[in-house]
Amino acid sequence: MSNFPRKQESSSEWVELPEVITPPHIEFVGEATGPDEDKFKDRTRRLFAAQTTQIFRRMYLARVSFGEPSALSVVVCVRHVDTIEQTPQRGFKHMFSEIQRSGKFYDWMTLAEEQEQELRKVCKPFYELA
Repeated sequence: MSNFPRKQESSSEWVELPEVITPPHIEFVGEATGPDEDKFKDRTRRLFAAQTTQIFRRMYLARVSFGEPSALSVVVCVRHVDTIEQTPQRGFKHMFSEIQRSGKFYDWMTLAEEQEQELRKVCKPFYELA
């Protein structure tokens, strides 16, 4: 049984920790668009533009396939600023292809440079550090 696409989870009173998964195959299919996606992008863009400490260099909302062409997931893909990337890349390089799953929200993925180059072929960032 596949973990993708993600199904709506029932709400509970317990706070669920993110589940980190490592899919064997990641293919960026395109940008996730629609009214709900546009609202998410707008809220997120405003939130991070107002921050004094910059964490993200670019953010994308992408449709992603994990080896099953008919099953797509929507993932927030982020590229961190260089000062933040250096520590995880040195100590946790193996985690850069992992997907963090948390409750009812979009899955998150931290992009390595090569992954971002592939993603930019089919999706433009909705947030970019000025």
